[in-house]
Amino acid sequence: LLLLLLVTAGLWSGRAEAAIVSPPPVGLRVELAPAGDERLLAVPAKVPFRLSWINQTPLGPSGQPLSGVQQVGFEVSLFNGTQTVSTGLVSSPNQTFWSWPVDYGQDCWFHVQVLLNDSQGMLDPHTVSAPSQPVVFRTEPSPATLAQAAWIGGGNQLRADLNLTGAVQSAYAHVSGLGAFYFFVNDQQVSDHIMDPPQSVYPKRVYYSTFNLTGVLQTGFNGIGLMLGNYKWGYTDIWCNMTTAGGPAGCQVAWVLVQVTLAGGHTVTLASSPTAGWVVRDGPVQWDHLFHGETYDARAQLPQWCSRPVAAFGPGVWQPARALVPPTSAPGPALGPLRPTAIPPLRITQSFAAQSVQPVAGDPHSFVYDFGQNMAGLVTLQVPGNKLPGQPIVLQHAEQYVHGDIHNDYCTSDAVNGSLRLRPCKPYQTYEPGHFLAGRFIGDFNDANMTNVYLLRGDGTAETYRPFFAAAGFRYVRVTLPAGLAATPGLLVAHFVHTDVQQTGGFTLPVRAGTDNHFPDILNNIHHITKFSQLSNLWSVPTDCPQRERRGWMGDAQLSSEQAMLTLDMEAFYEKVLQDIRDDQLWGCASTPGSGKCSNPTHSQGSIADVVPYDGIGGWPGCPIWQVAYVVIAHNTYKYYGNRQLLHTHYAGLQALMDYFHQDLSPRGLLETSCYGDWIDVSGDGAGTLTPPGSVTAYSHLQAVGYMATIAAAVGEMADAAGYQQQYADGVKAYHAAYYDASAGGYSPVKAAPRGSQTSNAMALVLGAPPTPAIQAQVTDSLLYDINTLWSGHTSGGIVGMATIYQALGATGHSDVGLSLLLRDSYPSFGHMLVEQQTTLCENWKCKYDDPEGSLNHIMYGAFHTWVYEALAGLSNGFDPSAGVEAWRKVVIAPQPAALQQLGSASAFAGTPYGSVHIDWSFDRSSQRLVLNATIPVGVQAEVHAPRQLAGMLLHRTTLNTLTVPVTPHPSRPDLMIALLPSGRHHFEAAFRLTAEAI
Repeated sequence: LLLLLLVTAGLWSGRAEAAIVSPPPVGLRVELAPAGDERLLAVPAKVPFRLSWINQTPLGPSGQPLSGVQQVGFEVSLFNGTQTVSTGLVSSPNQTFWSWPVDYGQDCWFHVQVLLNDSQGMLDPHTVSAPSQPVVFRTEPSPATLAQAAWIGGGNQLRADLNLTGAVQSAYAHVSGLGAFYFFVNDQQVSDHIMDPPQSVYPKRVYYSTFNLTGVLQTGFNGIGLMLGNYKWGYTDIWCNMTTAGGPAGCQVAWVLVQVTLAGGHTVTLASSPTAGWVVRDGPVQWDHLFHGETYDARAQLPQWCSRPVAAFGPGVWQPARALVPPTSAPGPALGPLRPTAIPPLRITQSFAAQSVQPVAGDPHSFVYDFGQNMAGLVTLQVPGNKLPGQPIVLQHAEQYVHGDIHNDYCTSDAVNGSLRLRPCKPYQTYEPGHFLAGRFIGDFNDANMTNVYLLRGDGTAETYRPFFAAAGFRYVRVTLPAGLAATPGLLVAHFVHTDVQQTGGFTLPVRAGTDNHFPDILNNIHHITKFSQLSNLWSVPTDCPQRERRGWMGDAQLSSEQAMLTLDMEAFYEKVLQDIRDDQLWGCASTPGSGKCSNPTHSQGSIADVVPYDGIGGWPGCPIWQVAYVVIAHNTYKYYGNRQLLHTHYAGLQALMDYFHQDLSPRGLLETSCYGDWIDVSGDGAGTLTPPGSVTAYSHLQAVGYMATIAAAVGEMADAAGYQQQYADGVKAYHAAYYDASAGGYSPVKAAPRGSQTSNAMALVLGAPPTPAIQAQVTDSLLYDINTLWSGHTSGGIVGMATIYQALGATGHSDVGLSLLLRDSYPSFGHMLVEQQTTLCENWKCKYDDPEGSLNHIMYGAFHTWVYEALAGLSNGFDPSAGVEAWRKVVIAPQPAALQQLGSASAFAGTPYGSVHIDWSFDRSSQRLVLNATIPVGVQAEVHAPRQLAGMLLHRTTLNTLTVPVTPHPSRPDLMIALLPSGRHHFEAAFRLTAEAI
């Protein structure tokens, strides 16, 4: 019953004497890159490209935001290097314009003006805004220009001289290096990037970075230099194996093109070539390996190595570079064409001082530094002046600290004796020369003992070392020092490194303790460890874990993608992921070396691998639950960012994958391949025993079929859309017939889950498989039975379960059970991970501090995070393409009754293509009063869901006036009412009674 509607009076509601002119847009981007971003130095040429902007909410006469503002028109002006062209005023709400193609190598800018209107009639309907601030950008060089440079190598340090006879008007460097590079001018690293370029499917494309050297190069002499390392490229048979290539130099190659325009217009070009004066040497990085670390000999540093002419060093120091065609095992060209980098680089985004330093018992020279946070990254070593030339400092990275030492053994569960193993259990590569630790074998990814060795310069001056080509997943670092050096707290600083995507969303929930062990502030800490796991696993590809494999396992990627988009600006990143998938698909599993990965290459056309970019690990064709990543990520990227052109680009590849699946349908009409299943549920490692793997494949395939119906409609392929819709409807019926057990009252019962596992019943509920309300209620009851009775209020699901169990609970009105699952802090639960002192999500529910049975930094369980945003914080994307509502054009504000009653408050924000949405709400249980504040950007509508007890008219106020908003029934949820809000700032105060039925 409606008890109270409260509104604060005294707000100005009159009309302005003079109409308000629309404010100019902000937040302009070119191909998703904002002003000042290095990606603007090589924008794609000769093709249409995206220009986008954010509209500001206009202010009324009292300085308060107007309500109900929409864009009704825009005018884009573009300088294309030779002339300014304009769209004229275009009647459109779109805030993205696909620009005219521009020629190669042009200096350009664009700005935009907009025409807005508002529901209160205060905006001038005829006058466009003033122009926005322009964004300056440059298009990429032509293929002919890029062809001036060649791949060269012969050592891991490269040099060239660049002499300029006049003042520099403009200068740009386009640079790539495999496996990774750092670029220097006059001894200074040009950027703050870590290990450029991004990983790619190398036979299809190699990325290069572009740097603005206009303020860096000087008149006269300039030294140009690179350092090269192996990274992903140089350790695998699929790309370039440094063992079989005769050592690291056989894999490390560079490509450089420097273009300078001097005052007066004279141009100077320096291109990598054996005939252009480039020289090489083996620098202080003596050895590097992605999984096993780096050895750096500071005695081999060459003073002023990049700030003196090459001739000044005398004979023998440098050797002429030679042309190298980087080898790959794939047939055809060794490398694909060079393409400009389109995602943010790897960067240090946060640094951590040691929280404690503990001596290692029995070893007076070894100490363990605890940085308090598991992360992907590296450390900086800061050593005072010393006279210990050649003495080693050994840095060993680990996620756990057990019995007085680190533990980083992934092949055994020996926690007591688990310090660094020099002999792994699975030898894979045995390239040893140059590494300090004599006789050390190099194992595969399961033996990733990240050990960096720094050999002191020892000349009496302070020394600083940060690894160039080694990074780790770690919280602890064990440092072994030579006699004479002390383990001071400031000796090491840890750095968090990931692809530098910006946080655009988040939430804060009230402080609540865990229900079992009373872990403090459990909900916000779960949010923290999920976000840190997600960021730790963004290394130009969505990796599984940062300490071990560091591979793009597609199951992890697809299941975590939606929550990532709610938290981070992932548009460019996932566009690159989709390109990697398509490149791998086109490269084809028939091209993979070796045997067995594609036993029937013809049959496998259209398939993709478990791991993208494929590097020889995992299957190809992959498990379908992993392969559907192509469809799921494409769909979710469209859902959150609205780019239909992306769907057009990938539609052929997506259809090829679906056609590949179709040929493997069972006689029941389902794709039932038995593979990874509900990976690592509580029954143990692997596919587990609670949920039949074939049913998980069938669910994942049907989800992809449903998404393909949306994608086909979005690209105008209506016949395909109808076909996918029918296939989905038929498939759901077949799913019910195949897996529902009437006597059990659930789906796929097994001995350990006699009414069906949590994941089995949740998948069916999410699909809408129960054909009648009675069966749906029965299946829901079976889901609750498994949670509350068999598992005493805990989850039992694996990674697919985390994407479905919470969703099914919310959809069936049991958000209170979902909340109780998150509040549990005994095994198995996310809270248990916190009790075990983990600061990131684990790979296994056991997640024991002293015996974790796997990685302690995995994002694969992270799909539940979407439900927390939507049900507990109460904020979600109202994407509904069937109603013409695309990415974030509608915001749904719908905290569930359990959140209102048990939490009492929350705040959340999310980035949209139109600006940020902010909400906060509170509910007082004693007075039954709900207070809600919402800020909705221009062009977006909000839909507030309220329990049905709130009937009649909902009164609220904006910052300008008091509005009466009709509250209408939800079209498909009889327990809910809906209030529609325009853009602006809104404030509600209402009182109603939440009955036990509502909760």
